[in-house]
Amino acid sequence: MAPLIFEDTKLLPWNAPIGNPHIIEMHTYPVITDTTDLRLCDSVATLMHKLDSEFPGLVKYFLDTTLANKIDLARFESAGVDPGVKVLHIARNNSKVLVVLYVRQGEINELHEVACISNIGNDSRWVATWAIDRIIPEHLAIKENMYVPVEVRRGNPDAVTNDEVFERAHEIANWLARTILMNELWMEDWGQGYGKGEWALKMERNDDDEAPTITRRDSGLEKTS
Repeated sequence: MAPLIFEDTKLLPWNAPIGNPHIIEMHTYPVITDTTDLRLCDSVATLMHKLDSEFPGLVKYFLDTTLANKIDLARFESAGVDPGVKVLHIARNNSKVLVVLYVRQGEINELHEVACISNIGNDSRWVATWAIDRIIPEHLAIKENMYVPVEVRRGNPDAVTNDEVFERAHEIANWLARTILMNELWMEDWGQGYGKGEWALKMERNDDDEAPTITRRDSGLEKTS
């Protein structure tokens, strides 16, 4: 199998440790690529890099917690089965990162929600600390007893460590990483039952009192500064 190839940039060097964000060289990413070293932070960084022409500096602001306290990126369907429905959500609140993907499964009005929370360490390494995998019927009510939230507590001596739970959180994080990358979820049209989408970005910056905001509207993205 071919190895993953990382781009070498000033912000994200290719030789950063595994578990730190990298940008994937997508032209070297065929199906037979070995994804052993792929992490969710790599897929998130790659997706945001691909959106840089639409949101300049997105990777820098998302990954550097000193530049922005909060940053929130979401994709909404703009056409197809459910215009206006959120299908991907990536958010950072200080050092915590949330990634949520809604996957159509079974009946057309049923969504499968897969989510993961990671902590960004002082060394920029992401560690999955919580994950959930559940069915949301009709985009509203959650079916009881379908899936149990998986939560992992680290650094707390009073918490009971469960290796299986911890491993499940990492399995979900790795599934999200592969799904984002293999399906190129930065593309305008996802296919596979999804309609075309549009992105919405909000951020709370530290480097400018008058931080630019980008908001969504029905006809597309409106940018204000």
